[in-house]
Formats: sequence, structure tokens, C-alpha cells
Amino acid sequence: MAASEKDMASGSVTARLIDLISRLPVNAQEVLLKKLEEKTGIYKRKHPRKPYVSEVDFSAGDQAYKELIQDISPSGLFIETRAPLAVGQEITLLLSFPDQERPMKILGEVVRATDEGIGVRFKHPSPIIEEVLANLVDQI
Repeated sequence: MAASEKDMASGSVTARLIDLISRLPVNAQEVLLKKLEEKTGIYKRKHPRKPYVSEVDFSAGDQAYKELIQDISPSGLFIETRAPLAVGQEITLLLSFPDQERPMKILGEVVRATDEGIGVRFKHPSPIIEEVLANLVDQI
């Protein structure tokens, strides 16, 4: 097969995949995406996230929110929210943990935005906060 024929065949496969995927419900698309990410290892997380339901206060710009965390890892979390936040946007989180007397303030960056919520990566947490997060995730 000539190079141009391979390119056309590849484009046809890609087009068919996009068409099939776009017809799936959003939750089925997310399942498929996770399976593809696991299989290819392209978007492998530094730390796996664990289910963790807890309230979180956060702010973005001049807006404040109170939402629910769905899962957490030492390097980030997923917040269930309908807030119109964009990938790359910085947010300030106020996290409360069972073994901590006071909430911890952590800077984060939105790294994923879906209809269900936002994936947040912690930005420059202090060594103390990193240790608290690691201990929390280990206990889950």
C-alpha cells in the first residue's frame, strides 16, 4: 500500500472512530476514554486517585463555591461542579481533613473540565501539605 493510501485509510478509521464515539452517551465516552488511557499509558497520572467524598470550598477569580470532592490523590482531586471554569484557570482550595484542626489553603490549576466537574492539580503544595495529602490518601 502506498503512503497516500495508508494516510487515507488511517483518516477513514479516525473519522469512523470519531463518529462512533460522538454517538455514545457522555458516561460511555468517559469509560472508553479511561480504558484507552489505561491501555496506552499516554495520560497516566502520577498518583492514582481514590474515591473521597467531602465538601470543599474554593474560589476562582472573585467567585466563591462550595462543592463536593469525588476523588483525591496526593497531586490533585476531582470536584463535582457546574461552575464555568476553564482548563488552565487557577483556583484556591480550602480543604478540611479529619485529622487536621484547621482547613488547609492550597493553590490548584484546572487540568480537566467536563459536564460533571473539574480535575484539579495542586500547585506547589508545601512539604507539610504534601505529607498530609499522602497520609490521607494512604488511609482511604
